[in-house]
Amino acid sequence: MIYLALNLSVIILLTISLLVFSNFKPNKAFILTLLIMFLLTAIFDSLIIRSNIVAYNYAKTIGLRIGLAPVEDFAYSVGSVLISAILWEKYAKK
Repeated sequence: MIYLALNLSVIILLTISLLVFSNFKPNKAFILTLLIMFLLTAIFDSLIIRSNIVAYNYAKTIGLRIGLAPVEDFAYSVGSVLISAILWEKYAKK
């Protein structure tokens, strides 16, 4: 549960930042990027967990997994896409 609480707090802050401080509207590119990041996270996290490069204390997760990766791990993918959208909105030439 600890991983989930930490990840959700960051995702909520990033989402609020994106919605409040920009004119961002989710579009096809945003959704496609999220889907690709989820797929890559599922594949590569499962590989690094299987090879014992990374280990989790599963008592601190909610117990749901995609492949071998706990669902909490996917928050990093969501966060990276949200940060990219925030930076794109801020610095892209209009």
